[in-house]
Amino acid sequence: MGKATGPWKAVGLVGLIGADLAFTTVGGFLVGRAIDRAAGTEPAFLIVGVLVGLGVGIYSITKLVKPFLGDG
Repeated sequence: MGKATGPWKAVGLVGLIGADLAFTTVGGFLVGRAIDRAAGTEPAFLIVGVLVGLGVGIYSITKLVKPFLGDG
């Protein structure tokens, strides 16, 4: 099989973007919640964890999308 082109390439990219953002955000949530429970500081680290997860997800998505756009 050759490389995916056209709409299938776009479908794959959208799927990867969604999964990437979901996993990093949920990961940040879980780590933040665990730290909060251990430190008794709810919801401080949960909020920080979600925001860090979103930031990591956005960074990862930019790295993922660049080759599809031809920017390297």
